[in-house]
Amino acid sequence: MREPRPPGETAATPVRHPTDGWVMADPVPMRSSTLRAFRGLIRAFCPAPGEPVEADLTARVELHVRRILAYMPAMTVLGFKLAIHLLDWSPLWRGAAWRRVQHLDREAAGRVLDGMGASRFPLVRLVMLGVRGSVLSTWFDQDEVHRAMGYAPAPFIAARIALRRRLLEGERTPGTEDGDALAAEGGAA
Repeated sequence: MREPRPPGETAATPVRHPTDGWVMADPVPMRSSTLRAFRGLIRAFCPAPGEPVEADLTARVELHVRRILAYMPAMTVLGFKLAIHLLDWSPLWRGAAWRRVQHLDREAAGRVLDGMGASRFPLVRLVMLGVRGSVLSTWFDQDEVHRAMGYAPAPFIAARIALRRRLLEGERTPGTEDGDALAAEGGAA
């Protein structure tokens, strides 16, 4: 059964976590060694201090990625966990450092991981891309990161919801025949 919306919130109100009855998945369980390695990778992938960093930002990124993994097939989850350890141990097997990523400072870990992203082996680049993409897509979706970048998606989303409502009501908006409703709304910049 759907939960009622809070007062003042309508179906056209864009909110990050609407009360629409959706049950969020539990985070994928990880061993403590995997969690330590994953936190080290998050620290290495995300921009340095001076960028928007709050005390719980790493924890929120970790939790979100683990929740996303809950919707993946078991083999994908296993591969992701193996990739975490592969990347964590990469300074040793690449001969770049004598410590794992989780024990290196942010800059040194970033250099090692950047080197893996430029590897001549496609599989190494793919492993790097999968983990880094999962972490950074979540990091860049955090409210404080949006504020630091001057990015405000709520007005755009509200305009798209309003356009959808008008189109469903039968209004003819110029450009909708060829799928260019965004330009018709003035949303293209």
